[in-house]
Amino acid sequence: MLDVNKLNGKIAEAGLNRTKLAAAIGIAPNTLSRKLSGKRDLTVGEIDRICTALKITDGATKASIFLA
Repeated sequence: MLDVNKLNGKIAEAGLNRTKLAAAIGIAPNTLSRKLSGKRDLTVGEIDRICTALKITDGATKASIFLA
């Protein structure tokens, strides 16, 4: 299960907002919003692109956000 609070913290640390993150990973902002609210699931590719955009390279950090 996604830990949205941790992800929001990483988005802020990167100096982004959800709209900019959505653009960086190639999806519409409303689609990202649905996925982060749990209405739709993130794909493995989207998770990888989010980690790249937010410079999350540590496996433990990635797991704590996306497998919480």
